[in-house]
Amino acid sequence: LRTRAAVLMPHHEINRSAAEPMEIPEGDEFGPFGGQLLVADNNGKRITRVMIEKVGGAFQGACAHFYNENGIQLGNNRLAFSPDKSTLYVGQTSRGWGQIAEGLQRIIYTGETPFDVKRMTLTDTGFALEFTTDLGDNAVPASQFSMSRYRYEDTGEYGSGKHDASEVEIAAVRRTGSNVLELDIPKLEDGGWLYELRITPFRDARQVDLRTDLICYTVNRLRGQAAK
Repeated sequence: LRTRAAVLMPHHEINRSAAEPMEIPEGDEFGPFGGQLLVADNNGKRITRVMIEKVGGAFQGACAHFYNENGIQLGNNRLAFSPDKSTLYVGQTSRGWGQIAEGLQRIIYTGETPFDVKRMTLTDTGFALEFTTDLGDNAVPASQFSMSRYRYEDTGEYGSGKHDASEVEIAAVRRTGSNVLELDIPKLEDGGWLYELRITPFRDARQVDLRTDLICYTVNRLRGQAAK
């Protein structure tokens, strides 16, 4: 008897102890992800990026690592942007448990666009991956991608295991724009399933390596499905 989560963040793979969400300022001062959310991990050396869209009147979307290790420490709890929007400050605290982890770090945008998945969205036939840069003439075969799905249950226990986990067929991967790939999923289902996409990194037109190798999308509703 509660509102279903818009985006589920797998506990071990993405974020173990989610802290305060912070919106990335609109504009390109901090790179190509303006308007998306960042969620610090208090119990991991990482920050999660959340991409939200509205389907059938309900919010849902994807999550991926914004930073995973790469110099980030433990205890990430509060995020704040500088007035010029170019710098993210990360406040850290142990919150009274776990390893001592207190400090302040900053992440500064270099001005060079990273090669990353800008957003993952639902389509009528599966998912679309929009990248931050042009893919060039590089061929991206379906073998670069693998997908599984599972669901979580609300119980009186601490968290939930992965239920009904199974591999998901990717019938086709096709290019639909200079920086867009679409993945056809024959048996896509709604109802809170979490679809986990693994990507074998490849390069863009600049020969820059892809930063993201894991992205998870929570399907609450399908395209064309009326709001309930």
